[in-house]
Amino acid sequence: MMNADELIESYVSDVVKRLPRKQRVDVALELRSLLAEELGPDAEPERARELLRTFGRPAEVAARYRPTLHVIDPADARTFRRVSLIGVAVVWLLGVIDVALDAGTVPAAQLVPRWWFNAGLAALWWPGFLGACFVAAAWVRRRWPRLAEWKPRAVDRDQVNRVAYAAGGAAAVLGTVVLAVPSLLLDAVWGGRAAPEAYAALAYDDGFARTLGPVVLVVLGANIALLVALAVRGRWQPLTRRLDLGLTVVTCAVLTWVLVAARPFESDPANETVRLALLLIIVVSLIGAAYKVRNLRLRSAITTHP
Repeated sequence: MMNADELIESYVSDVVKRLPRKQRVDVALELRSLLAEELGPDAEPERARELLRTFGRPAEVAARYRPTLHVIDPADARTFRRVSLIGVAVVWLLGVIDVALDAGTVPAAQLVPRWWFNAGLAALWWPGFLGACFVAAAWVRRRWPRLAEWKPRAVDRDQVNRVAYAAGGAAAVLGTVVLAVPSLLLDAVWGGRAAPEAYAALAYDDGFARTLGPVVLVVLGANIALLVALAVRGRWQPLTRRLDLGLTVVTCAVLTWVLVAARPFESDPANETVRLALLLIIVVSLIGAAYKVRNLRLRSAITTHP
């Protein structure tokens, strides 16, 4: 059970992570001092919970410290804006990459119109969908306020879920084996009775198998080793966080190399499918890397000062 100081620290952390970076340190110090003074020394955890419950949801408290965009609910405005822009940017980026890869087969005059009608306009449905979701969420919070009550959580961001990381490592090993020998997947699904055409469709190009293929396997092996190390250790460390970011950058670089300069399979349909999968993996990985960097900066900004 968390004591009063841990409850305050968890609450302050949830508040300041919703603020711009330049405000986080000052607000964390001010809010931590205000709550500690209001609570007094040697307070019981239950009293601390009641104080934090009456103080308001972290999103609402954060809204008091910054000007908000009144898009949906004031407390949700910044999240709505960020998620909307990220979603539109991702769809646009995928569209740009797709058009760039087809630049050699499509007349130059058609590239921009093709991008605009395939991805440019299509991306604009995302803010509308988000708007409907945020409106529904706000209605639910007003209708059943207890569902939106803040619940304390431990602020130990270094601890990892060993079971989840072990499962992720096992899944990564299985996926790497199937990637190295695709026929294993066909044998498992069809019991060795798949059509010869299916095996031919998943046959690797000889040039790729000799050059880039081993590089991809080495990078995947390094990622698996990191997952296993985290599952065994049970905690993040500065070294493992740096390795994680470095491996993400290297993985994206190698996959981009495959995407642009390689033809992994002998079959054209298989290569088209792989190209789409690589696009999604690269974009998701880069977003994940940006999120990790943001969290590292947040950890540094809200560290308790003596």
